[in-house]
Amino acid sequence: MGRDIYNQPTDYLLGEYQGLTDRFSDKVITLSECGSVSKLSEQWAAGARWSWFMPWYGDEGQHADKEWWIDAMNQEYVITR
Repeated sequence: MGRDIYNQPTDYLLGEYQGLTDRFSDKVITLSECGSVSKLSEQWAAGARWSWFMPWYGDEGQHADKEWWIDAMNQEYVITR
């Protein structure tokens, strides 16, 4: 089960995550598309523990800046290739 979220703070992301886990407790919950959202470490600390995430890039510009990616890649729960 995935959710696309743009331009929202941590508390909004947490509410969306909790809403999905409440409704679909037997599903894997993902932040399937995101842009200009709070750092992954902030989301995780609040309880929004997405199975995976994908920042969107396109005509609107870059949504995840260098600092966002550094934060994400420095988390022990993020698996990369």
